[in-house]
Amino acid sequence: MVKHNGEWGTVCDDGFGTTAAQSACHTLGFSGGSYTHGKHVDGPIWMDNVLCSSSTRNFLTCHHNGWGEQNCGHGEDIILTCS
Repeated sequence: MVKHNGEWGTVCDDGFGTTAAQSACHTLGFSGGSYTHGKHVDGPIWMDNVLCSSSTRNFLTCHHNGWGEQNCGHGEDIILTCS
């Protein structure tokens, strides 16, 4: 989940890949990470079509459609596992 404008929301799996998972985990202070998808919670879906470069160290700076601009359902939420 990510927080935008004071509200927690989810990240859609469209375009999301290993590089985005690793970037998200690095942002949280971990060295690696992986992901799967499935219904996480209700509420806003904040990020869709997330693309991160291998050098991205702050997940929130990865390219995406724009905050809240999405065409997803919560069955496409990212579930992140960091290590």
